[in-house]
Amino acid sequence: MLTRRLKGGQKPPALSTAGYVFANSTRVYEFKLGAAPPGIIEVPGVAPAHSWDSYLSMTAVTLDPNNSPSYPIRLNAAFTGDWLFQASTRIDMDPSGSNYCSDAGIGLFNTSPTATWDWRWGTSAGRIAAQNNCKGPIIYGQSASAGSFSSGELTLDGVWVTMHMSHRPSINETRYQITQGLEDWARASPQITDLTLADSFGGDYYCGIASDDDSDQMVFSALRIAPL
Repeated sequence: MLTRRLKGGQKPPALSTAGYVFANSTRVYEFKLGAAPPGIIEVPGVAPAHSWDSYLSMTAVTLDPNNSPSYPIRLNAAFTGDWLFQASTRIDMDPSGSNYCSDAGIGLFNTSPTATWDWRWGTSAGRIAAQNNCKGPIIYGQSASAGSFSSGELTLDGVWVTMHMSHRPSINETRYQITQGLEDWARASPQITDLTLADSFGGDYYCGIASDDDSDQMVFSALRIAPL
């Protein structure tokens, strides 16, 4: 961990080994403003394509992220210890009818936001990811996973849900829960799923969001972070 020297006796912000300021409080990143909110890094040239309209919209129709550089939206912050990452997304049935869910994902990485972060439907060293695959949610760790593609919890259409990814290095656990409802930060709405994986990052880590929806768009309304 690095620190800066400031004049006047001010306490300097703590920096990660890559030079990013550590998050230290709850924060909501609002995606309904028509532009990226403060604290967001937009990475050009990685899949999926994204735009800022009524919501943050992503589409992989012409730019498929699978096994390729992805996570075009990343947080300009570092994390250490136990944190909660929440994203509000809408589940939409694809026009073809072959798949139900818009494949939203939250990814945690032990490399900085300037590194290449790949989207994968599988495990990957240096990444822990919560992903919604049609028709079920999954956590992918670095060498193991939890959940099933065919579990059927996400056979919804036009329904807003909130993704809750709790990353707890203190007990070496990552937990992924989904509740119904738009921006259900308090988890007051009915729960759809609850998955747990014994995997975590012991040092600095970083967060990004992405999606893989091959025949339609996927939307996020907001992202929330909170210390645990």
